Amino acid sequence: MAFLDEGEVPAALELMRRTLQPTSKSLPHVTLRHSPRARSERWGAEGPNESHVHITLEGATTFDSTADRSALRTVVIACTSEEFEQRVYKPDFPSSVLHITVYDGGPSRLAMQAYRVLSSLHWGLTFPSSYAIWGTSREALEHSTSKSRGGTLLTEAAEALRHSIYLELGISQSRSLIELDDSERLAVLRTAARSIHENPSHQPRQVRSSEVADEPLPAPGQLAFWTPEEIWSISGATPGMVRRSKRVRGAFATPPELASDVARSVAEYVTSTEAIRFGDPAFGNGVLYTMARRELGPDRFLPTRVVELDTETARLAAARWGREGVTIVASDFLQLAPETDAWSLVIANPPYRRSQEVSRGLEDTRAAIEDALSLRLPGRADLFVYFVLRTHAWLTRGAIAAWIIPAEFQVTSYGAALREYLSTRVTLLRIHTYDSRDPVFDNALTSTSVVIYRNEPAQSVSEVMITGGGTMSDPELSLHLPISRLNRERRWNFATLSSTDPSEPFEKIADQFLLKRGIATGANSYFVLEDAAVERMGVLRRWIRPLVPAARDLQAPVIAQAPDGSPIPSSGRWLIDTDDSVEEVRELSPAFADYLEMVLAAVGDRYLVARRVSPFKQEHREPAPFLFVYMAQSDSPSARFIRNESAGAYLNNYIGMYPRAGLQVSSQTLDDLHRRLDLVRRDQFAVWGRSYGKGLLKLEPRDLGNVTLPALEQ
Repeated sequence: MAFLDEGEVPAALELMRRTLQPTSKSLPHVTLRHSPRARSERWGAEGPNESHVHITLEGATTFDSTADRSALRTVVIACTSEEFEQRVYKPDFPSSVLHITVYDGGPSRLAMQAYRVLSSLHWGLTFPSSYAIWGTSREALEHSTSKSRGGTLLTEAAEALRHSIYLELGISQSRSLIELDDSERLAVLRTAARSIHENPSHQPRQVRSSEVADEPLPAPGQLAFWTPEEIWSISGATPGMVRRSKRVRGAFATPPELASDVARSVAEYVTSTEAIRFGDPAFGNGVLYTMARRELGPDRFLPTRVVELDTETARLAAARWGREGVTIVASDFLQLAPETDAWSLVIANPPYRRSQEVSRGLEDTRAAIEDALSLRLPGRADLFVYFVLRTHAWLTRGAIAAWIIPAEFQVTSYGAALREYLSTRVTLLRIHTYDSRDPVFDNALTSTSVVIYRNEPAQSVSEVMITGGGTMSDPELSLHLPISRLNRERRWNFATLSSTDPSEPFEKIADQFLLKRGIATGANSYFVLEDAAVERMGVLRRWIRPLVPAARDLQAPVIAQAPDGSPIPSSGRWLIDTDDSVEEVRELSPAFADYLEMVLAAVGDRYLVARRVSPFKQEHREPAPFLFVYMAQSDSPSARFIRNESAGAYLNNYIGMYPRAGLQVSSQTLDDLHRRLDLVRRDQFAVWGRSYGKGLLKLEPRDLGNVTLPALEQ
């Protein structure tokens, strides 16, 4: 938290807070960081703990619902500051504005009246202040001149202001703030606020009249990825859903350190003298624009139009950036008609949201992209792929574009269209992938990469910089490869691009094994029972199958077999797997039949459950002689190949491995295969796998099949 000094304006803001809440112990401050985890060490030292800043007080607002403002819980003065905006990060509150709190408590009619008083004033006032960073209000109080004055904590400056206001209003100095009635409180509040406005050094800043260009929000396009409830949330009709819906629809706040790292690297490719028309199809709070201005110089930026879907976020961004010549188009970017040659520099963090099937609302957009770029865009492509490709039509020739996107585009089949675009339609300059063990985003489990390119036709002699780990300014790994190498590769992850072609033919796992995903129940919490539940409900063995234990519960990478085929060690978990009807089950176990009816009511309409002939009959899987752990920490020393001698069923946390037909299977053969699997180099997993946040590495069956299988003599 950045606590302001004890100057005239902070003193007035402090007195306003104490007038409404005399027992408050909070000094005027701006919360810069509200994050569930500590700042990553990759970014180095944070900004100064003490410095100077210019703050613009934009006006009074509230975080309460607009539906009922008869009694408010919050009243704040929204503010802007380019210095603070370079440090603010609130991942769970991506639309939060910088603000100084005036009231924060239970529902209060006085707060509502105070809000009306403050809203009647003309704000947009800028003042200078020094500040100090403290973790708590108690620390700030200890370093202030605050003292208890009539039961209310006031700094010396706030007490002096209170004294002069009491004189002006004719209020006895013997009366404390606690003793004032509501009409007197409002009078003190109004006078304190006017003291800010009447100071000749606090002149209003001019704001351009046209800041937000409202466009219709049609159901197709970008919105086709979201449910009606999520769209309802975007409209602002249900404020309680906003934070959840932003996460669901893939809107993740960009950490300022990441924005700074990207902007600093982009600056290396921008001509030092050219004027810049900045573009961003998912503008958010404008942190990327802030960092671009800092790195390239604010005077180089021309008036421009950017796009933001969320109307409230667009309104707040317009209030901040309208005075700098930025018009926020509040609309669905994927449905806007492209504005040709609009943007000469794009730095963007588009939303991430996987589309599991072709949406009617995206068909026209997809067709337009395919026609314009002469490439095929899979219907299952992530939302960010649409953003990158759709933006092409907005770029000037020679424009620089930088995108913060999930690294999985480097290896997935749906990312092939984007890889083709980057290697053939534009001049790819750099790809950087951050270390997935230290996620860049606090609330998104994804491995993050940055792609930078110039909007010019690709040249066969072009060279691409491939970096990984650390920061873009100081990467841990670095390669320079010709674009022709990327054109030959189906996967662009660092492990693949840094590997060399083997000089001798090699055998792949798919040559020896048939690979199958584990059983997907559609709702594990309902279809998997613990031992105690099986016993309590009297579940017959014919209705369930024992599950193999999780890899973390194994002391050694072997699952043995009990006489009845059950796994040793036991997992203590059972998979419901029967084609008996509920009525047939009820004849033998009424309690289990009741449970099955509850399952049908809760998840019977889910896709996987509804499409089964019998809702409780799982897809068929023979016991697999070998199991592979589908997702694990990339640096985990635990074995990922497990020898399975049991008849236990396995879920989709495993991949089943079955020796190919024609292989003479015996105990010795299986033991030899297990030894070969133990020889697989772990860097092969990185070559063929997909990285996610917190160091997770996932391999799909096709990925696993490409892993090299060493000969036993190795």
